[in-house]
Amino acid sequence: AKLDLSKLGLGPVLRGDWGGWKALRQLDNLGFLDLRDNQITDLPAEGWAALGRLAGLSQLDLSNNQMKLIPAEGWQAIGQLARLLYLDLSRNGLTSIPDAGWEALRRLAHLNYLYLDKNQMAEFPVEHWQLFGQLTSLKTIFLSEMSVPLEGWGALGRLTNLEAIALNSSRIGRISAGGWDALSKLGKLKSLLLGNSQIEDI
Repeated sequence: AKLDLSKLGLGPVLRGDWGGWKALRQLDNLGFLDLRDNQITDLPAEGWAALGRLAGLSQLDLSNNQMKLIPAEGWQAIGQLARLLYLDLSRNGLTSIPDAGWEALRRLAHLNYLYLDKNQMAEFPVEHWQLFGQLTSLKTIFLSEMSVPLEGWGALGRLTNLEAIALNSSRIGRISAGGWDALSKLGKLKSLLLGNSQIEDI
């Protein structure tokens, strides 16, 4: 079952006392929840708790909102979605993913599609690239507008199920021999998008 609540301007409505949270918790068979384009700046603890109870959820779209950060309880809720295949957090203004966020993503053993593009994360710290390299079920990753150091290429090279990587409009600088070696390990890769990126040398 799919619940499409996109483009409804729900941001100001989604408070802790919103009656919809109780109803949402009861949708045991919900497979796809679409909350994109809603001017959401944050979700209350009650909202994250309701999302975390959606045991059957395979697709969650929170893109094109205004969430500059996801709190610890938000990442905890996402990490409880054991069947999640698709997670879209793009176009939100997120400035970082904390350790708790990477730990939550690592628990999603079936996550195939992850969209983090067009946020405000100019780069990942080296230790976060190492955590990123543990998301081995990923098939598609969108990380456009990012800086990719050598550690980043190494992390991507460990994701051997990847079929598509989007790094459009990124500050790549130079793709070293180590970077190409990492990419050569991706035997299933069909698409590598580097358009409009700042590449000094290949």
